[in-house]
Amino acid sequence: MSARDSRKKTHIIDTVLKMISEGGDHKFTTREIAAKAKVNIAAINYYFGSKDDLIKLAEEDYFRRIAEVHMASIKTGKNVEETLLNYCMRYSHFVLANPGLQRNMMSRLISDTQARPEISAALQNNVVRIKNVIKDRLHDLDDKALNHVSIIFLSAVFYPILLSQYESKLNIDLEYTDREKLKDYYKTLIDCILRCA
Repeated sequence: MSARDSRKKTHIIDTVLKMISEGGDHKFTTREIAAKAKVNIAAINYYFGSKDDLIKLAEEDYFRRIAEVHMASIKTGKNVEETLLNYCMRYSHFVLANPGLQRNMMSRLISDTQARPEISAALQNNVVRIKNVIKDRLHDLDDKALNHVSIIFLSAVFYPILLSQYESKLNIDLEYTDREKLKDYYKTLIDCILRCA
């Protein structure tokens, strides 16, 4: 595939991800995708075969990007606390680029009755990476307990994102777009995880 074709394909995938972020469902048509991406409708069939295949690739691309955030973050930091904080801040920065996308993708994963092996593998790899970081500090915990702590940590990272539209009603004093409040929240989370486990 030429560089031009690769750029066009990426552009179409990015457009679909934006449409999912804005609309929350996949009820848009191939024609609407083509119009939003400013490409000929034939390009979608040429590059992806069908709308369903395009959406599947877009979802896989989204989870691949999250995996890249994980991998880039896990390689940083002088200690466990800094590494986990870097992960949280990079992940939140990634999510803020398309705020509705994470909620919609998680909702789709929850409601989808057929688990997709490639997405399951990506999610599992993220848990394993976090577990390995936490293990450096909590090396006395057995594997089962480390799995639990890792899930607790990741859940506490995702929860504010999923509920960000309700933050004012919940009175949690966490504005997801306020980086300092977010950083304070993550520091508290990391401290709790590492001291309480």
